[in-house]
Amino acid sequence: MNRKALEASLTLWRRRYRWNQTMRERARRRGDAFPVRPLVVAHAVWSIAGGFFMALYTPFCLTTLNLSTTTFGMIVAMGGIVMFLISPYAKRLMGGVK
Repeated sequence: MNRKALEASLTLWRRRYRWNQTMRERARRRGDAFPVRPLVVAHAVWSIAGGFFMALYTPFCLTTLNLSTTTFGMIVAMGGIVMFLISPYAKRLMGGVK
């Protein structure tokens, strides 16, 4: 690696390090320095697991449970309707969670 490329790499690294330090300091001053990495990991795991579940849910219902396509469609639709109907109460139901 030549000296010019090494200097460019170090400059980029220093800039990124300074930006991270600045963001951490701002978060500490505001008092909201919460751990972000566990939230990102949890979201990634949830997304992967949810993807597998959604991909396998339809074949399971149609083949193993022997549901007709109409019944399966009504089950999925009712889930959406119920979520739509209870959405105004979600804030009250989750009032204790911060």
